[in-house]
Amino acid sequence: MRTKKRIAVLAPDLSEHGGVQSIVEMVVHLIEQSDRYECRIISLGTSASDPTSVRLCKPATWFRGVRTESREWRGRKIMHLGCWLSEFEFMRYRPRRALSILLEDCDLVQVIGGFPAWGASVASNTVPVVNWAATRCLWERSTLLQSPHSAKALWRRFMTLLVDRIDVRAVSHADKFMVMNPLMREFAIRGIGKPESDVIDAPPGVNTDFFAPSTISSSERLESDYILSVGRLGDSRKNPELLLDAFILVRDAVGTDIRLVLAGATAPDAAFWEKVERAGVRDWVSFRASPSQDELRALYQGAICLALSSNEEGFGMVLVEAMACATPVVATRCGGPEGIVTDGCDGFLVAVGDARALATRLELLVRDREIRGALGLGARQTALQRFSEMESGKKFLRVWGELLGVTDGK
Repeated sequence: MRTKKRIAVLAPDLSEHGGVQSIVEMVVHLIEQSDRYECRIISLGTSASDPTSVRLCKPATWFRGVRTESREWRGRKIMHLGCWLSEFEFMRYRPRRALSILLEDCDLVQVIGGFPAWGASVASNTVPVVNWAATRCLWERSTLLQSPHSAKALWRRFMTLLVDRIDVRAVSHADKFMVMNPLMREFAIRGIGKPESDVIDAPPGVNTDFFAPSTISSSERLESDYILSVGRLGDSRKNPELLLDAFILVRDAVGTDIRLVLAGATAPDAAFWEKVERAGVRDWVSFRASPSQDELRALYQGAICLALSSNEEGFGMVLVEAMACATPVVATRCGGPEGIVTDGCDGFLVAVGDARALATRLELLVRDREIRGALGLGARQTALQRFSEMESGKKFLRVWGELLGVTDGK
């Protein structure tokens, strides 16, 4: 007989890299440390070609149905499954029998996704559902939807509008909706009519013991000074070209061997690198593909600052990771960063799309070691006080305890 409540942690494909995957690990770690809960990790296919899905264009899959696979993820066993007719994006957020079977012996479902629609995959009236989401699908794809008209672009717009409607339904049906920025709170309460008591401010946390200041002095570092940017830089909403424009202005102003280091799961597109070549800065711009956690920490620790130049962000996990390493940040006011960074205290905030304003703040940090140090100390304190796993975990434990009648959980 089970003595612990079982929480299903449900998320999009965990083989990808990004903020959602970091948050899943944080939540799973929280459950593993608890004496009241145990977890089952379930991931859902995110692409038309997912091998566990039934595909319209692949008749061989029609008769076998949706498959469930056991996989390894960061040393843990997880269950991964697809959907019916995966070529149609909205089908990925619909309930399916294979998922219902996995949830039969679970006491609560904790959904973690970039946007709320993933919560719609849980059949109604089964178990309590807590839906944690960073942003709306419509907001996340706003930059992408500005691309020139084509058959593919029209299809993407149509799918996005459908998914946005699913976002609304998923927020409405969730027992509790967890948000990480004021925009999503406003969307849930005023846009949808969700009761304020069911909307929980719950920014994610990081392991501040792991992401911590370096013990190596700056004089001992082998690499020259660099500005760092981390993320899926192939995503147009990350706007790496804005950062490049700012970096070129900084180099022209300071006249030193300052470098720009980019890191993430995807590199900027060909147009970005063509612009790098035209500007004559190819020797000072580099990309690190999918760094390990240890490599990423070292990059944060060695950087002058972390720059985030996005057009839209639901949160900005990389900001918190860098701040935990006592590295100041410069970010655009693109949604999430405003809820993380206090301008002038632990970093700087600038307007979206303003390369000169971004360059001005980056130049200040390059030139002034004293300001850099003061902001770095402020950044570390912000991470410890507001964004540690312990602080974030309290919100999750409180919500689970309320829905499951569990008190004094560790």
